[in-house]
Amino acid sequence: MVIGVDVDGVITPARLWNPSLRLPLPWWFFIILIPLVFISKPKKKIVEELRNAQKEGWAIIVISARPKQVEGLTKIYLRFYKIPFAKVTCVGFGKGTGKRKFEAAKRENVVIFVDDSGNIVSFFLENGVRATNTLKGATCLGEVAPFRLKNLRNNDIYYNNGYLVQW
Repeated sequence: MVIGVDVDGVITPARLWNPSLRLPLPWWFFIILIPLVFISKPKKKIVEELRNAQKEGWAIIVISARPKQVEGLTKIYLRFYKIPFAKVTCVGFGKGTGKRKFEAAKRENVVIFVDDSGNIVSFFLENGVRATNTLKGATCLGEVAPFRLKNLRNNDIYYNNGYLVQW
């Protein structure tokens, strides 16, 4: 089974604004922001849950809105903090980010996607892919939620963006 995970706002506490939604900026603008992301340590609970998921047999695919050009730097960050991952895909920021993340997740056969953006979670759910802003007891939004990856196998109820959802 494959889980897809966003980086900024999920693994890292830094949630980056998507600059090209309102003002077209070149991809290299993101490089200016990289030091901010690299000095921020990942969220301990999320990293712990990703490690547990890997032990349970989940493949972890990182799908980020970061520009493709910083994919290598993203891998270095993940390796430095010993965050498990099988693959990293950077789809780029700007208009259509949710669709590009969704297409990448479909290509990788992602069973569930974790993202801090309610819009992206909703887009995934509306298009038939399980998505949440929670990962076990750790959430991107800082609240406690009862979601468990193993519940996916039992069609249990989970918590997503304040709503109870049953698969």
